[in-house]
Amino acid sequence: PIVCFAVGLTSTGLEILSLSSTAPATWVSDTLPPGTGYLDGIACPSTTTCYAVGTGAYDGAGMILSLSPRSSGTPTWVDDTVPSADANGFLSAIACGSPTSCYATGLDYSQYTASTSVIALSLSSPSQVSGTPTWVDDTVPSADASGFVEALTCPSPAACYASGTAGDSGNGMILSLAFPPTSPPTWVADTVPNNTSALLPAVSCSGVGTCYVTETPDGVAGSTTILSLASPATSPPTWVADTVPSGADSLGAITCVSRGDCYAVGYGYRTRRVVGIGPAGGLIWSLSHSSPTRWSRDSAPSGVALLGVRCASATLCYATGYSLSSGPSVYSGAILSLVHGTSTRWSSDSIPAATGFALQAVCPSRALCLAIGAGSTASVGALVLATPPPG
Repeated sequence: PIVCFAVGLTSTGLEILSLSSTAPATWVSDTLPPGTGYLDGIACPSTTTCYAVGTGAYDGAGMILSLSPRSSGTPTWVDDTVPSADANGFLSAIACGSPTSCYATGLDYSQYTASTSVIALSLSSPSQVSGTPTWVDDTVPSADASGFVEALTCPSPAACYASGTAGDSGNGMILSLAFPPTSPPTWVADTVPNNTSALLPAVSCSGVGTCYVTETPDGVAGSTTILSLASPATSPPTWVADTVPSGADSLGAITCVSRGDCYAVGYGYRTRRVVGIGPAGGLIWSLSHSSPTRWSRDSAPSGVALLGVRCASATLCYATGYSLSSGPSVYSGAILSLVHGTSTRWSSDSIPAATGFALQAVCPSRALCLAIGAGSTASVGALVLATPPPG
């Protein structure tokens, strides 16, 4: 069966690409409903259930597409039913704790008042037997309603965490599903340290009570940190600042494979000029196996800005990004992998020369990892890179 999908823009416009089951190295363009504008996220809780979120082309409203079970041959996506109240927004993240428990988050924007508000939707009717899946508006905290959500993860059907920026204070914000569950679901504002910066761009969990969020400081060089979930059973949950190395200006991605096996990636700056900023080196932090709140800096090649990280296992991980080693404003893709037999040293992989940058990777199994990105020239367009087959 087809188990891999990629969403985004190619040289021919908006696409969802699927991996052909008859030719594993071939990607085909899926059939999308009219009015699909821009897609920013995708989640597949099973091999037959997938949802993609974004914005409609005609009305600028939040849009959710689902994979039609009735399609044959090339996969077909249908336009789900979303609340009309979200007519001025877009959806940027989606996560599922199970095939029937999915949540989408985003931002509602009113051109008349220049105000924004958090959107949180939940899957109300997942069945496509009698029609398209239906989504309902969740309840979000009023104090954080004018903020926005950057990342979302659901380690279980009843546990979800969303990170971003709060509208009332401009500080970092983490929302979680209230317990016990309500109908429609209610999100609560978690307790975070008072000095948390303006942006929390990534969240990852290895289990319901083991979660981490990366922090990108607002104009304060070298002060990036990571928050960990200290008391998941309290209402609301509490997060604390971990012990981390110095020198990171941005940590934009994090992944946790198992308890104690977590990696966060980003970059530091050689200079902080307005023009010509170049990364001093790819920064990779790994979680200490002896302490759940202590991180150390791994050994990684210099001159690389890292944008994403994914793992197939605790010992098979890839960090993706780009290098400026060819000169100012000349981008070339970069993928780093864990050195075999270690958990703290990374080396540069060999990738096609036409790669401009590698945005994110996914590993559906130890035998296959895929990376999406873009070519270094306009003629190349979007790229999907695959690890070579074993042997």
